[in-house]
Amino acid sequence: MVNNSRKEPGKKSITKYLSVLIIALFLSLTYGTAYSETKITSQKNNAIPTRKYQKVLVHGNFEHLEYRRTAEEKLCEELQKRADVSECLKHTDIFFPGEKHTDKQVENRIAELQIDAIITLSQTGSRANHSYIPPTTRTNVSASVSGNRVTGTSKTYTYGGHNITTPVANYEVTLFSIIDGKVAWYATAVSHGSIFSSWNSMARGMAKKTIKQLISDAVFEKAP
Repeated sequence: MVNNSRKEPGKKSITKYLSVLIIALFLSLTYGTAYSETKITSQKNNAIPTRKYQKVLVHGNFEHLEYRRTAEEKLCEELQKRADVSECLKHTDIFFPGEKHTDKQVENRIAELQIDAIITLSQTGSRANHSYIPPTTRTNVSASVSGNRVTGTSKTYTYGGHNITTPVANYEVTLFSIIDGKVAWYATAVSHGSIFSSWNSMARGMAKKTIKQLISDAVFEKAP
């Protein structure tokens, strides 16, 4: 006698969790926990001669203080690691964020510190990107024989069938040459994060990309 196979769908909450876990594991192994893909477009100001900037001030122009400090810390970390500079200063260390400063106060402080250039990283826009993961099914079938009796069972699992959300951010970066009184380098960028990315990790990724691009464009020499 042969029994009819029976279908035992997994619970919706469990299968949804498993499908998210599988996707998350794949992305984690492939890209890391806070992967972001950044496309940056930059241009040097050819009217300004090539200079050796030694003392640089970095400014994370973000509304959220956490992101501002994160961007400045990463900019300085990457600049001192990758470029031939003598010192990197953070804007939040020089100018207290809780106070307003006049243009004259800023100019005087920059002159006092003998700063050569200012790198400003700004987030100009952000949004959430929604993607639909279509459902897929998998069925496991098993059978056993006991004398003249054959027993068969099947279990069907459904994965996917839900949305995932990833962050997208737009950025603008400038390098201002103090001695020339002009912007010496300008760039815009768009970053697409993974399901693991936060706005904070996106800011770190953009800061790293900024310094690499500045070196690639020969604005800074590589560290010896």
